[in-house]
This record gives sequence, C-alpha cells and structure tokens, in this order.
Amino acid sequence: MPLLRRTSAFPPVSARMVLLSVLMAGSCATAALFFLVSRLETRQEELRFQELAQRRFTAIRIGTEGALAALHAVNQLFAAMGTVSGEQFSIYTRPLLRAHPYLVALGFQRNVLAEDRTAYE
Repeated sequence: MPLLRRTSAFPPVSARMVLLSVLMAGSCATAALFFLVSRLETRQEELRFQELAQRRFTAIRIGTEGALAALHAVNQLFAAMGTVSGEQFSIYTRPLLRAHPYLVALGFQRNVLAEDRTAYE
C-alpha cells in the first residue's frame, strides 16, 4: 500500500508557534476583560458614592428646612404677640426644640434702647 502524502497550501507550523499564538490570544483576552471589569467596577462605585452623597444632601436640606421653619415660628410669635415674656418664650419653644433635636437652643434676648434701660431693669 503506497503512503499518501498530504500536501497543504499552508506551510507546516511548529508546536512552539501554536503555543505562542494561544498564549498571546489568551493574554489579550485577559487584558481586555480586566479593562472592562475594572471600568464597570469604577462606574458602580461612582454611582454608589453619588447615591450616598444625595442621601446626605437630602438629610441636611430637610434638617435645615426644619430649623428655618422653627425660627419662622418663633418670629411669628413675636409678630403676633408683640411683647413676649421669657416664660412665654420658653413655653413656646420647648416643643420646637423637642421636635427638632438638631437645634441646640433658641435664645431669648431683648433689645433695649439705652434711654429705656433703667426702666427695664
């Protein structure tokens, strides 16, 4: 039986070249996947940070609006009653301080003109 010789249009490739080609293709695929996953993780962290920052900003805004509402309420007390005693002020502001724990205190200071000072004291 005669041996058939195979002829090919491609020159014979050594095993070393095949291994080198597979190694290079694998390295390129690994580098591409690393780059894509890295960008994905970075984007997820940025979104998480933005969400946390938005939550904090909203909490601060709500607290500030609450404090301003309390101050406007105290201002309306003086506008409605004119002269307010220290005891009336304390009675009025006590629930406001309980409702807004981030307010440390609401102070009562009366402005007295120099010529009225002796009459006030």
